[in-house]
Amino acid sequence: MAIDTTVPRTRRAVLAGGIGGLAALAAAALGRVDPVLAGTDGDVVLGANNNAVSTTSISRMDGLAFEAIGVNGPGLRGQANKGLAAVIGDAVDGPGVMGTGGVGVQGAGNTGVQGYSGPLASMPFRPEETGVFGYANQDASAVGVLGVSNAGRGVVGTSDGGLGVRAASTTNYGLYATSSSGTAAWLSTTTGYALRTTGRLRLEKASGVAVIATGTSSVVVSPGLDVTGGSFVLLTPKADIGSRRLWYTTDTAANTITIRVSSAVTANLPVGWLLLG
Repeated sequence: MAIDTTVPRTRRAVLAGGIGGLAALAAAALGRVDPVLAGTDGDVVLGANNNAVSTTSISRMDGLAFEAIGVNGPGLRGQANKGLAAVIGDAVDGPGVMGTGGVGVQGAGNTGVQGYSGPLASMPFRPEETGVFGYANQDASAVGVLGVSNAGRGVVGTSDGGLGVRAASTTNYGLYATSSSGTAAWLSTTTGYALRTTGRLRLEKASGVAVIATGTSSVVVSPGLDVTGGSFVLLTPKADIGSRRLWYTTDTAANTITIRVSSAVTANLPVGWLLLG
């Protein structure tokens, strides 16, 4: 007699078998390495090379949109070939790229940091072997390089054998430095030129031409600068003064210079003056 080996399966047995099959399938999936298609399939995978066929954009209405932190290395690195920009920063009202910390922005290469303002096609020259290069071509208020400091130095340029700072302008200021109480520009050298120019030298408020009027022997000059006990004045008469003596006195309380001659002049006498010290 044949023995029927078919045993009816209960609902619990069916469920147990299904769960076991799912567990086996999950184990097989964990043990299998799938190819990474990061970037092209819409996913960004950490710790892997992500290849994209179009631009990846991250937007946020307010606050920081993207943050990269490097504990022992750079937080963010940009690399580009064929003369393209590694990192581009665009801003409507604020800075395109802003750096803070021990070193705000550090650049290395033939040109360490290079910045443009205005149409690139109108740039008259290109920098080579330059630490920092800034070019502005918009209007008289545009700034190529700006350095601001509340207590220290706004801009410091040093060189072992070349130029610490080089500034050029066709119509406006190549270099513009201001200070409320300190030194606007400090130039020093041991063997070279602290200041070298190829054009005329103009010192606002610290120089000018004063006229000793006919029949008088002195003229008072108010340069609009502090006249201190260490100040001294260089005088150059623009006409023959004959046997007269020419000198000056200062009033440090009134911040004035009085240019004097030993006797009254018979015609207007222009005298060039230069305040130093």
